[in-house]
Amino acid sequence: MCRSAALASLFALSCLAAPVADLVVSPAGSDANPGTLEQPFATLTRARDAVRALGQPDRDVVVWLRGGEYRLGETVVFGLADGAAAGHTISYAAYPGEKPVFTSGVPVDGLATVGRAARRPSGRCPRQGLGGGCLRDPRPQGRPAGPEPRRG
Repeated sequence: MCRSAALASLFALSCLAAPVADLVVSPAGSDANPGTLEQPFATLTRARDAVRALGQPDRDVVVWLRGGEYRLGETVVFGLADGAAAGHTISYAAYPGEKPVFTSGVPVDGLATVGRAARRPSGRCPRQGLGGGCLRDPRPQGRPAGPEPRRG
């Protein structure tokens, strides 16, 4: 009886352990790291390159993506060379219970949300914000967009 209780406890603890992965990526990681759970890579590109270095593995490979925001400066391209051997898979998946977000958007500073006052006489917003309000350009009226004109 004690033996079965010990085995059940061991099984329960193994279910709570972190999932096994070949590679791990985290926004808080570093591409100089080995890509482990304790020392994850920082970028999807670095993980892809590490998988490529395996050649076409004759086993399944899992890359866990930890939660957080990943800013992409360029497109990450996967090709035929990034596949596994026949009958096996290479999976890139969100770490259980976490939400990785990949974005290539550029933050825009200086826009302010205003109420109905910013609407044009037609009743339409010149720029619609995510929250449904109108966005106002902070530049004074008549100031050209872009860099200041050269003087003299």
